[in-house]
Amino acid sequence: MRHSGLMVQADAAIDSFNVHHIIGTPGVGMTYEFKEGLGNPRHDTGSLLSMDLVAWMPRSRVRDVKALVDQVEIIISREWNCQNWVRAALRQFVAAGLITAQQSEAAVAKQQRAINAPYTTNTPNSAVLEA
Repeated sequence: MRHSGLMVQADAAIDSFNVHHIIGTPGVGMTYEFKEGLGNPRHDTGSLLSMDLVAWMPRSRVRDVKALVDQVEIIISREWNCQNWVRAALRQFVAAGLITAQQSEAAVAKQQRAINAPYTTNTPNSAVLEA
């Protein structure tokens, strides 16, 4: 299984990201985790398969992201995981007007490509999957 999460860059001029994701084991227990002010994940991890742009949003709305993802229900089921959580968060963003439905659909398609990409240790932080 591939991990999915949301990375938000509050300012394109500053190489700092906020990370929103859930951690744990599907069917056993998962919790939301927020990490603020991390460096560029493309540089900080050798295991990042894909980092895709979802949408630009006004900087004034970046703080809304945490409030919205706090509302995403975490379901304890073996059929529900971090990928489902990301899709639910994207739906919250659409409902709040942060992104369009088309941007959400494009993000889900990129997520699906990354999930289905073959694993390789030779190309960490691959840009190949980016549109």
